Amino acid sequence: MYGKLLPFYNTEAYKEGEINQPDVCFLIWYFLNTIQDENYLEPINNFITDAAQKVMEIFEEEREVAPENEVLLSFYRLDEAEEDYYVVKSYIDSILLKSYLFHTDT
Repeated sequence: MYGKLLPFYNTEAYKEGEINQPDVCFLIWYFLNTIQDENYLEPINNFITDAAQKVMEIFEEEREVAPENEVLLSFYRLDEAEEDYYVVKSYIDSILLKSYLFHTDT
């Protein structure tokens, strides 16, 4: 919609299909702002970028040896050719309302 892969963060060096530091920054920012109501944390700040850098270092070390969880992946994979509105809606509902990713919102 906005011509960017993520809000706030520079995605010029973004690699599709990979975990990128801007992804980690966004998730840290998102979760920190959803777990508390009293303060707002700006998306571009040293705490978030430092934390994301440390997470990325761990990911890089473990990337080649960590097993891929095919069972978990099967719950979050939608056929790209799927056109049935209700199947797609159910898939989105599962991610937004039944997953750990957005539990702080629900």
